[in-house]
Amino acid sequence: MERMLPNIFLGMPSSRVVEALRVAQRVELAVGDLLMDEGDQDTSLVVVVEGKLAVWKGGVQVGEVGEGALLGEMALFTGEERRAKVTALTRGSVLVLDALGLKALRRAGNPVAARVEREALQTVASRVRAVGERIGALAEGSAVARCLPSKGFFARVASLLGGGGREQVAVDAAQVLRGSSFFPSVDREVEETVGEVLTGLRCGSGDFLCTEGEEGEAMYVIASGQVDVLIETRDDRVEPIARLGPGEVFGTVALIQRQPRMASCVARGEVVVLELDRARWEELDQSGSKAASWLRRSLIRGLSEQLDYANAQLAEHVGGRGAPLSRASAGVTAHGRFLEGRA
Repeated sequence: MERMLPNIFLGMPSSRVVEALRVAQRVELAVGDLLMDEGDQDTSLVVVVEGKLAVWKGGVQVGEVGEGALLGEMALFTGEERRAKVTALTRGSVLVLDALGLKALRRAGNPVAARVEREALQTVASRVRAVGERIGALAEGSAVARCLPSKGFFARVASLLGGGGREQVAVDAAQVLRGSSFFPSVDREVEETVGEVLTGLRCGSGDFLCTEGEEGEAMYVIASGQVDVLIETRDDRVEPIARLGPGEVFGTVALIQRQPRMASCVARGEVVVLELDRARWEELDQSGSKAASWLRRSLIRGLSEQLDYANAQLAEHVGGRGAPLSRASAGVTAHGRFLEGRA
C-alpha cells in the first residue's frame, strides 16, 4: 500500500482501499507545476496527499489548499470544463481519480465512492461559505432606506411569525424534482425515494423560511410561488440579491455544515416548498442507496455553480475589472436567478 494516504481513506477496510487505489493515479509534483488549467476538459478529481497548491481564477489567486484537500469536484460532478487553474506551491503529491474510476467504485459498492462524494460536498460547501464571507467583507451594500424589507423588518417579522406561518400540504415531490434544473435526470425510482424524505409546506406572505445568522436545520425546493433572498452587509446596509421561483433551491450550505444561515429567505406572497430537514438528510445520506448518491451529487453540482459564479465576481473585483461588489454574493446564497449577471 502507498507510503502515505489522504484522510479520505481513514477507517476504510484495507481491501477497499486497495481497490480504490487501483483506479486512482498518484502524481508527484514540483514547485510551480501546473496541475489544472482554466478551460481544460479534464474531469478528474484530485486529492492532495502532500504539499500545498494554489487556486487561481482569472489570473488572481483565490485560494490555497493543503494535505487532505479535494480539488476538481466541480468538473467531476458537473462534467464541465475546468473553471480554475491550480499550481503547486511546494513539492508534493496527489491522487487523481477520474469519473470512470469513481463510477466503477460506486457500482462495486465500494464505500470509498460515498466517502468521496461526502468529502466533495463538504469541500464545495466550505468554499462557498468562505467566498461568501470574503465577498461580504468587500461588499458595499445599499442603504436600508432603499431596500424593502429593511434590516429592522427582518427581526420584527421573524419574531412575530416564527414558524407559525406554515402548514404541511401534500405535494408531488417527484414531479417537482423532475422539473428542477438543480437535479439531473434520473430514473423515477430514485426520484420517488428522494421525494419520500421531503415534506410539503405552504408558507404565508412574509414568512421567513431562513433567517440570516441562525443555524440552519433544513434546505428547501420551491414548488410554487417566489422567495426573496436578502443579506445584511455592514453598518445599516442590506442587499436584496435574488428572487427565486419554482424548482429553485436554497438553504443547502447551512444544512450540510450546521452553520449559521448566510442569508434571509422570505416568502413573496403564498409559497409552497419541499423541506428536507437535517434528520431525514442524515438518514438518507447514510443509507448507502442510489438515491443518497444522486442527491449528494445534485448538491455538489448546484453548489459548484454558485461557487463558480461567486469566484468569477470576486476575481473581477480583486483584479480591478469589475463593478463594486454590491450584489456579487448572490452566487453563494441560493441556486437560482441572480439579480446581476444571470436571468
